Amino acid sequence: MSIQLMELPYPENALSPYISAETIKAHHRSHHAGYVKKYNSLIEGTDFASDSLESVLKATVNDADHRSIYQQGAQVWNHNFYWHSMREPVRYDDNVDSELLSYLKNQFGSYEAFIRKFAEIGSKHFGSGWLWLIYNEDKIEIISTSNEQNPLFDQNKEPILTCDLWEHAYYLQYQSNRKEYLENFCLHLINWPFADKNFKSVCK
Repeated sequence: MSIQLMELPYPENALSPYISAETIKAHHRSHHAGYVKKYNSLIEGTDFASDSLESVLKATVNDADHRSIYQQGAQVWNHNFYWHSMREPVRYDDNVDSELLSYLKNQFGSYEAFIRKFAEIGSKHFGSGWLWLIYNEDKIEIISTSNEQNPLFDQNKEPILTCDLWEHAYYLQYQSNRKEYLENFCLHLINWPFADKNFKSVCK
């Protein structure tokens, strides 16, 4: 079925100063909206026209004949997840009550160590893509994926939160300093209630 561009969970200036209103505006209204428009045009008149986005992605993830549909649809899904992965700036150690945060501190030794690893993996990723915090069987992992790819249909991999590595997500403000963007994401922007909800759903 055709989809709509999701409304942001916060005003365009809400993530400032760590992500500027200018960046959010261009990212959401242009890039994200473009994926939505292209996806709708691609499924129109096809067998996918009445299916949900998740159903279409599941059906096309490894289908070379419908590669374009998957690419556009996956980018829509990734962006939806990305916007929800953030909230108005709250420093992680300012009275954050989070089961996931406690888990990360235990697994990585400290939250600072987690930030270093998160920023390292994201900084080393070549080209465009996404940085994910996932739950894989019995532990948290940090992985990156290229272009539109995501871990949604990888066996045993459950996405908890994501950070956009495409240049349009940060370049207007950070230029080539992707590392600083990722550090600020971890320090100030993570939506802990959203991440906790995803974490708890796979740790039953």
